[in-house]
Amino acid sequence: MVASVTLAPPWLLEKIAQIRATPAISEEDRIDIDNHSGELWKCIDKRRSPNGGYLYHFIPREEYDNFTPRLELESYNRRAGQKTLQIFPAIELTSDQLWPLCNEETVLEIPLDDAVPNSVALMREKLGNLEDDELERELKKAIRDEWESQRKQRQILTEIGYRVDIDGRRCLHLYLPDLEALHNGWKNVQRIHPEMNLPDLNVVSSAGIADDRSFINAYRTHDALLSTGKEFVHDHLAHIITRIDRMMQGKEGYNKEKASIVSIAIDMLLNTIDKAMTIEDPTGIIHKEEAKIYCIIGIYTDFFFSYSIDITKTGALAAIEPTLTNPSRAPKAWDPYLKKRFGPETTFETIANLWKEVRRLVPLV
Repeated sequence: MVASVTLAPPWLLEKIAQIRATPAISEEDRIDIDNHSGELWKCIDKRRSPNGGYLYHFIPREEYDNFTPRLELESYNRRAGQKTLQIFPAIELTSDQLWPLCNEETVLEIPLDDAVPNSVALMREKLGNLEDDELERELKKAIRDEWESQRKQRQILTEIGYRVDIDGRRCLHLYLPDLEALHNGWKNVQRIHPEMNLPDLNVVSSAGIADDRSFINAYRTHDALLSTGKEFVHDHLAHIITRIDRMMQGKEGYNKEKASIVSIAIDMLLNTIDKAMTIEDPTGIIHKEEAKIYCIIGIYTDFFFSYSIDITKTGALAAIEPTLTNPSRAPKAWDPYLKKRFGPETTFETIANLWKEVRRLVPLV
């Protein structure tokens, strides 16, 4: 009788070969790798970067992976969404949100419903009146158009050391540079693309999670912070990549935008609070609730440096005060975060009332 033989799938054979070829990791490196893991992304390895420093290798945590095809994908979407709310504001992109950074040809080799399940589902809703063949063509065209619009950004990110791959199981692999690799990679990009007239990149390392005032001050003098701990993934995906995208407008435009955010928005808020602190307040509420006030300015610092806002056009007061004084205009996710941090009685509305008290004592300066 001949025993039957079951061959391992190619992706498993590839993984076994990689494991056998990988040198043993020291205990020190293992601790460093574990410390870089995020909430949605698990760090599994680090390797030397061609630019110097290290590239850290991440895969999605199994329970939150809403990209890899599987049964009951909706439950993974739900868990990823719930986790995102739980870790807010230190959010990380889910695996489904990250796939546009992959190589175009790699993803388009995969059946569309497998490659980008959530995004394709939304596209199908918009194009639902088309026949199947026409729908498939339109979906691929939409994806290619989206990739084309991000092509330059992906090229720059790749040259720095960022990378997103898909393995044979359709699992995403994310590679992020440490501070040395990031700075050296950016200098390399400046050298390769002199025609872009790119500004210098100034990112500062942060051990752990910075307090609000330190966080705010760091953004006054630097382009971003990069944690060496669990917010490493968040800092890259929420802040540094966003800053790099803004820097691609060129040195003059970026420096003007950054100076506007710092001088018109952040400095104005800090100076207003500092002045309010010097005024004798019978209620003492400003000093008592100082941490909450700095928290709200930290929120806006985070916001200003995560998105593109031409604050010189909107004006400082118009850009900031409507949300500071009108809780209905604040993001819904802030209330759970504030309650978790300061207690169940703290909401965006209570902090809005604190800001009104600041403004009662002193006008914006």
